[in-house]
Amino acid sequence: MTTLLKQFSRRTVTDDEVSQEFRADPMTANDSQEVVADDKQDPEVVVSGSNTGIDGEPEEVEEDLKDIPLVVRRIVSLEDDTNLPTLTFRYFLLTFLFTAPGAVLYQMGMFWTTLAPYSILFVQISSHYAGVWLAKILPATIVRVPFTRFSFSLNPGLGSIKEHILVTVSAASGATSNAAWTPISLAKLYYGDSVNAAAAIFFMWSIVYIGYAMAAPALQFLLYDPIYPWPYALMQTALFETMKRSSENSRLARRQKNIFFIVLGGVILWQFLPEYVFPFVSSLSFLCWVAPKNQVANFIGGGIGGMGLLNLSLDWSNISNNLGNPMIMPFWTSVILFAAYVFNCWMLLPAAKWGNLGEYKHGLMSNRLFLANGSRYPVTKLIGPNNTLNETAYKEYGPVYMGTQQIWGMFFDYSSYISALTWMALFGFSQIRETARKLMSRAKSRSENSINHFYNDRLNVIQRSYKKVPLWWYLALFIASFTTIIAILAKGLFFIPIWTFFYMLQDQKIEHYMHVPPRDIFFSQIFGELIGVPINYAIVQWVLSTKGPYLLGEKSDPLGQWTGQSLSFYNTLAAQYVLVGPPPTWAFVFGAGAPLAIYILHRLFPRSKFNLWNVTIFASGMSQFYGNLSVGYISRFIVGYISMRYIYRKRFETWRRYNFQIAAACDVGFNIAMLLMFIFFSSGKVISMPNWWGNNAESVECCFALDD
Repeated sequence: MTTLLKQFSRRTVTDDEVSQEFRADPMTANDSQEVVADDKQDPEVVVSGSNTGIDGEPEEVEEDLKDIPLVVRRIVSLEDDTNLPTLTFRYFLLTFLFTAPGAVLYQMGMFWTTLAPYSILFVQISSHYAGVWLAKILPATIVRVPFTRFSFSLNPGLGSIKEHILVTVSAASGATSNAAWTPISLAKLYYGDSVNAAAAIFFMWSIVYIGYAMAAPALQFLLYDPIYPWPYALMQTALFETMKRSSENSRLARRQKNIFFIVLGGVILWQFLPEYVFPFVSSLSFLCWVAPKNQVANFIGGGIGGMGLLNLSLDWSNISNNLGNPMIMPFWTSVILFAAYVFNCWMLLPAAKWGNLGEYKHGLMSNRLFLANGSRYPVTKLIGPNNTLNETAYKEYGPVYMGTQQIWGMFFDYSSYISALTWMALFGFSQIRETARKLMSRAKSRSENSINHFYNDRLNVIQRSYKKVPLWWYLALFIASFTTIIAILAKGLFFIPIWTFFYMLQDQKIEHYMHVPPRDIFFSQIFGELIGVPINYAIVQWVLSTKGPYLLGEKSDPLGQWTGQSLSFYNTLAAQYVLVGPPPTWAFVFGAGAPLAIYILHRLFPRSKFNLWNVTIFASGMSQFYGNLSVGYISRFIVGYISMRYIYRKRFETWRRYNFQIAAACDVGFNIAMLLMFIFFSSGKVISMPNWWGNNAESVECCFALDD
């Protein structure tokens, strides 16, 4: 460790300093200043790349390192070996082995009540061990491709870290859900309109690839300029670097592996309790225990249909929900998300139920559509010829009503988009302007040099050794994808896959930090989607064919898994926007105004950390309450505090070695447990768990007076 840190600075680093110096870690981002000795240090010091050291004293830094933020210098290796293998036979084999199951589990999870995403950390850790194992057992046989001059070796030698990274990037691209699952599922489930298989698969590929193509302009601003750290990419880089070093320390590697598999096995066994045998522990509603038949106490304390006050959960699916694993996100992000939960559930919900917030009192926390009397709205009756609004049916049934929580959830969802742009403009304008100036200078000079030549930091100097992805590759990808979409879509719903834009940037930033050839990263992203999309489509069709009555609410799933909460949410959006039309909204005004207010406060009180209160994160957290679930958020905050605050500060070396392994084991353990329960109890004949006090037929929380 000491040797590694010496690469970053001319100042001698002793063993006693390592633990303190290494604490400028991406996991706490702007929060990292709180672990330094000098508590008066400005939070911008660590993040912006100042040359002030962890001890608060000026640090002598080499010229080509001074523009790299301190948080990056403490994590990223600044040496590179351009001869390391990348796209090997092992890469293709491991990519398929880790991408295919992820595509299955992730896509199935989109139909579940709660989703614990397929952990890319699991791929990152497991593919490392699998790659080492394959390097030992595969023969060094040369295989010639028939009718070509090409050949490849089954085992080109020891596995490399770059090979390992490409497997992870491919899985991050393909071992997920696909944005097109929503319109395809809505069409078949709610409206009885099946999409041709070939058209659906090409549509699914195209909307992902068009998102990748849209990332090309942003790469010029966010990838090469060293002042922009990417926290999640840095977290993955830290894990890559840790595993690379642990390969040289077999004792540490064995210990990390043992911890990972012990936690993995424990989580798999444990999850059978909250998900099947003992669901009581999935939502511990203490107020319901005290007053099980009191309506007010039930609503305040219930986690399923209530506010969730003092509610705890021992179910990992509720802890690591749609908001992500709390063990891998910065603690200040967890604080903002918890604040969103408190505002949503402990302030707005009681105001809507017992106050004057919202005129419609039916289905307060539901994400479905209702008639004026509270019964379900027959949305299909509103569809006329060519998917237009049936005015006659609309007059007969009356206006479409939504639950009050759904309305403010949509409000904050819209505001999050404009707030992201506003926040970037206010807090990052000077950096964006400087980057734009460099791009314009490059364009005017008509230089053939890559963008790396316009930055003199060591990371960009290293990357000059590799050929860049030509802009015309992105342009061709965009044109092909856009043309495919236009050719396929004559009607129906279309949701722009904006998330692929950010995933592309994240993976490209990993390439920049780990010195991987950009063209190989580009290929690995495309290849991962080629594997994942057909699997996504097959799973969607299987779920719709076998679990449709559960998703529609016509039958009750004995396991409580197949509720289709998010799909119902999208159906509500579709009916509101496509059939009825978007309502007037002030969300965009809020999205633009709130960051401005925070920015003014930050300028007036620069040491008060107002810049940490990111409006986009808060608004995104407010928009994630699908359905009547308010369980798990307190437990989530506790886990985040213990992992990313307490242990990080008090036992940093332990945290650095084992935190990511444990986080990955928890996510993967949950996914494996859900898959096993599906195979054993739901794939063929449904086997219900007998009712007992830990699996009460009326209410697993013992909230017997809670309204449905």
